[in-house]
Amino acid sequence: MKLEETEYIKVRDAEVGETGWAYISNGSYVLDNDFERIPHGSILELEKDGYTIKNFVDRNKLDAERREREHKEEMARQNKELHKYIGKHVKTRQGIGEILRVEGTWAIAEFEDGEIKHYTLSSINDFLKGGRIY
Repeated sequence: MKLEETEYIKVRDAEVGETGWAYISNGSYVLDNDFERIPHGSILELEKDGYTIKNFVDRNKLDAERREREHKEEMARQNKELHKYIGKHVKTRQGIGEILRVEGTWAIAEFEDGEIKHYTLSSINDFLKGGRIY
């Protein structure tokens, strides 16, 4: 069956006796229904009959793993970038503070009055644009 340039095929999960539809995307069959044991959007491997589901890959789980991996990479990048500012001074309304250390994605600055402030990389970049880090 073809709907608006997307080709659909009937598929069956023999394990629980459900039938539904899958569409073809980049040469893969993608489940267009929510089955009892197979979530919507899963990539299907079909038997030779082209109808019965042999195996599946939960694309939602793959996407979540990819997003988590990319998030960790971004946090590591920000941490590395913030380390460049250790020892630099920042000028704010509180006065002048020195960036002493980095914890995760926070630069920790101590001010003349002993107050501690935490800054993200975007805040540090704003200070740089305003000429308030030296």
